[in-house]
Amino acid sequence: MLPNITTNKGISYLLLTLFLFVSNHIQLTAQNTEFEVAGPLQAAYTYEVNCMEVLFQNTSEDAIYVFWEFGDGDTTTFGSPVHVYEVPGTYSVTLTAHNTIGQTASITHEITVDYCPGINNDNAGVTNDEMIVQYAHCPNPVDSYLEFTFEGLRPQDHNSLSIFNIAGQQVKYIDHPQEQLTVEVQDLPEGLYLYLLQNADGKTLVMDRFAVAR
Repeated sequence: MLPNITTNKGISYLLLTLFLFVSNHIQLTAQNTEFEVAGPLQAAYTYEVNCMEVLFQNTSEDAIYVFWEFGDGDTTTFGSPVHVYEVPGTYSVTLTAHNTIGQTASITHEITVDYCPGINNDNAGVTNDEMIVQYAHCPNPVDSYLEFTFEGLRPQDHNSLSIFNIAGQQVKYIDHPQEQLTVEVQDLPEGLYLYLLQNADGKTLVMDRFAVAR
């Protein structure tokens, strides 16, 4: 019996047609596909110092994720954060940028912060030994009412208590504070504040800070 030549040729033709169709489809798909290629990763940022507050602006290129280290133990993954330092000084602030293929790049700047001019100028030359008033404040951080204790105040000294925000603005003033004093802070926004207890000559008897948090 002769083999079915027509049938074998038909199968071969069908397979050839299928092969050509698949090859063309793959070529067309490759031509119409856009492949994402990661660009050169670069970590960068700018900053603006406002007394104890620093405004950071992330300017990194080809980064999808950033990690900030502020040098005081605090960190964040927020893109362009605002950070408030509690203690004046110079801090190493590092920004680490990450791209889509797992690469990282870092940059570090040395940033110096200090109290605003006028907040502690009257305290120049006053040492801790000269601050003879024993004091305390609580709670810290505070929400509504701050309790002060000043032991050793003399009414004849005409003392005053001033509270400043980090911008150096006086937000509260209490004349002739008593040894036990309650100050309402419900009207103050969240943030860091500095207070000074001074006598009539402007000498600083107490200088400390507290935070308002809700």
